[in-house]
Amino acid sequence: QLAKEGKWEEMERVIPEDMEREVAVTGEWDELVPQLRQRYEGLVDRIHLMVDFGPGDRSAFWEALAKSARA
Repeated sequence: QLAKEGKWEEMERVIPEDMEREVAVTGEWDELVPQLRQRYEGLVDRIHLMVDFGPGDRSAFWEALAKSARA
């Protein structure tokens, strides 16, 4: 219900961190690929990241992420 109402900050207060880790991969940008690999390697063939961006935004990040994912 909180997500439906857009009450994200309130959700942060009521959802325990260990539960969040069960349903989401979170962290700093440079931590994402290793975490995604650990959780999903051998299970999926593609992943969609939900990150808002426009053309040219975070280009260096996306290039580094793609390079890391291909490695």
